[in-house]
Amino acid sequence: MAQNDPEIAQPSMPSVSATIVNLVSIEVDCPADVLWRYLLEEYRDGRKFSRNGYVVVPEEFAGYPLGSYRIRRGTGDTIEDNRLCHRTELDADERRLSMLADYLSVPGGMAVYATYEVQKAAGGSRFVLTSHSTVEVPDPARIAAYKVQFEAGLLAYLNETKTRLEGGYEPSPSQSPEPNDYSGELPVHAEKVRTTVVNHACVTIDRPAAIVWKEILADFTTGRTFAKLGYKIVPFNDPAFPLGAYRMYYASADIVDDRICLITDREEAAMRLGARAEFLSPVANGMLTYAVYQAVPVENGCQYKLDCHSTLDHSVARSATRVEVAQSIDALCRQFDEGLKDAFEKIKERIEAG
Repeated sequence: MAQNDPEIAQPSMPSVSATIVNLVSIEVDCPADVLWRYLLEEYRDGRKFSRNGYVVVPEEFAGYPLGSYRIRRGTGDTIEDNRLCHRTELDADERRLSMLADYLSVPGGMAVYATYEVQKAAGGSRFVLTSHSTVEVPDPARIAAYKVQFEAGLLAYLNETKTRLEGGYEPSPSQSPEPNDYSGELPVHAEKVRTTVVNHACVTIDRPAAIVWKEILADFTTGRTFAKLGYKIVPFNDPAFPLGAYRMYYASADIVDDRICLITDREEAAMRLGARAEFLSPVANGMLTYAVYQAVPVENGCQYKLDCHSTLDHSVARSATRVEVAQSIDALCRQFDEGLKDAFEKIKERIEAG
């Protein structure tokens, strides 16, 4: 280790904060556009919650220009559920909506990053829901039970959606994908805003999916690719992340990169890997990422896919208006898209070169 490198020590106590990944889907006998309008109706203004007895109150956060709202059920000292919900992605072309929910009434807190996607299918449409839930777990041995419990809740909602739409419910004829109105010309009076951007990347690789899957495992369960770039990789044991955990560190005259990487999901049959990364370097602005990597077989080889939620402190001018902050966040998202595109092209070249 170089003289100026910090010591990379194994954490003295294992984390009790676990991240649980769920991916569920269901076929719905209705056109994809109808299911998409239904999702917008459900989540644009929290109608899903208001019809289930919640009080829904719009909120304004400069870092979440697509809109936010608070939902609450219960009164006084008997608040059953209290959440802040932020829309983090709204892609009408891809029929994809992403949300971040902070569960304020859960002991120890819980944060859920979710993506709702509508795909065309032979029988009409397919509703795909992916979630990353970070929650305090008193006993790591119960993580599997939490995953089953969360999946049951998500499947119940998917089945409720299927029943409503196939039973004749007709969502509003038009659902604008625009964010809620807010005072866009007011300055935010802050140098940083906490925000979340959602990115997706996909490249087709002329190799069998099984080979690409092995590359995904080697790259992200052990940090192999980063080690080849000069990173120091230090594995450690964390009962809350039994699938793997390591810290990676790199320093040069131009950059310092220090991360804790945690494997959150591993599905061999689906060739899908979930990961969470905590960026510790000050220049990383407290970034936290939740990602899913997957190798999907296709006729001409394999699609290597990534879906990623990144939460970080985004620097803005104190005089910036909310509209200008929104434009800056959009530019940040595009910057991440370009970085992932370049990275995936390099991965494709490396794998196809053997």
